[in-house]
Amino acid sequence: MIQPDQDRGPKRSGHAVRDNQGVKVVKTIVVNQPVGDLYRFWRRLGNLPLFMRHLASVTEMTEKLSHWIAEGPGVGTLEWDAVIINEHPGELIAWRSLEGSDVDHAGSVRFQAITEEETEIKIAIEYRPPAGKLGQLMVRLFGSGLAQQIEEDLVYFKRLMEQESLLNAPHAASF
Repeated sequence: MIQPDQDRGPKRSGHAVRDNQGVKVVKTIVVNQPVGDLYRFWRRLGNLPLFMRHLASVTEMTEKLSHWIAEGPGVGTLEWDAVIINEHPGELIAWRSLEGSDVDHAGSVRFQAITEEETEIKIAIEYRPPAGKLGQLMVRLFGSGLAQQIEEDLVYFKRLMEQESLLNAPHAASF
């Protein structure tokens, strides 16, 4: 079901997180729905808290800019703004947090049709926890359990998406 593509500790090369230092997690899952339907649902960023447990809300401020709020039991709240830096409709959404955000991260989600009714989804997230108290909060919220959290979120996403009624519901405005 879930393929653990790679879970790495501190990054030695790459460019998604400034200073080439960060934690990167890549996970893949196959969902029994058409690629276009899954892409459209995910692109409505306000839908993400429906299957990502740590997200309290995602507000689309413009077509490319969004505000995110994450919460965790006993760890508090983190907020950040993100910008979509690359998008290929039906195939790819890539983003990064803006300078000054609580969370220094970048990521992408790729959608690839396997058949007309099956889609492979591959998500890659890379982040660099800051030092100090905020860093401790981030590690507790996203830290060593990030790979497991993403895996659980993807399994839940698969379950939700394979219930066709949810795909057709207008949960969030789309640009």
